[in-house]
Amino acid sequence: MKKIVLFGLIISSFLLGAEKKALTEIMTNETWPGCGPQDAAFDAYFDPNNTNYVGEENVANWARVKYSMSWPSSTDPFYLANSTEQNARRTYYGVNGIPAGFGNGSSAGSSAATWRSSGLSNIGDPTPVSIVFNGGMIDDELQMSVTVSSESDLSTADLRLFVCTSIDSVYYNSPSAYDDFENVFVDFLTSSSGQDLDLDGVNDITEEFNWSMPSPWPNTNPNIIWDISDLNVIAFVQNYTSKDVLQAE
Repeated sequence: MKKIVLFGLIISSFLLGAEKKALTEIMTNETWPGCGPQDAAFDAYFDPNNTNYVGEENVANWARVKYSMSWPSSTDPFYLANSTEQNARRTYYGVNGIPAGFGNGSSAGSSAATWRSSGLSNIGDPTPVSIVFNGGMIDDELQMSVTVSSESDLSTADLRLFVCTSIDSVYYNSPSAYDDFENVFVDFLTSSSGQDLDLDGVNDITEEFNWSMPSPWPNTNPNIIWDISDLNVIAFVQNYTSKDVLQAE
């Protein structure tokens, strides 16, 4: 089980509904030195060559995305590339200081260590919700479906499906002295406030998406380097009232 990584092939990823996958959302600013060390330390937990590696199984069950904020530096190129949707997640969580992390919808503090602890504690928790991806990149366009099902009737809850894209690795010689950016948010395929889900415990819900990478992204700076093979798709089901994330992929 792993987050889907698209390399120009039709691929699929399956997630059983019996166990929860971790979702870590981080609010950061890529040009501020106050965020860089925590971002880098968190990224290191997913590097198999690092002594603090969380392990292959945990990596395969852990979705991660970083939203860039407008402060303390308003020149963050990743923020400027999509300020509206990233501000929407900031407002939803009520973030007033960064770095700030959220693990499956709950506050996870402001350090890599607490983000790590939160993620590990969420992996494997029981959940009735399953997510299935099908699709891939076809002629430079993402064509995919996301199917959500539940083993329980959750129709009375305000559940939302969120689907977004991110780039796993971006090189940018930023003022933070941290130049390898991972899990950089690009775009929501759903609305930034999610798509309503009516999970009755019987009927699956399938949503189709067609999406192309914005061009240029994040801007025209030739010194910001990334590759489309590092494109990720993340989907999660969130109770919009309680903020609890029931499942991620």
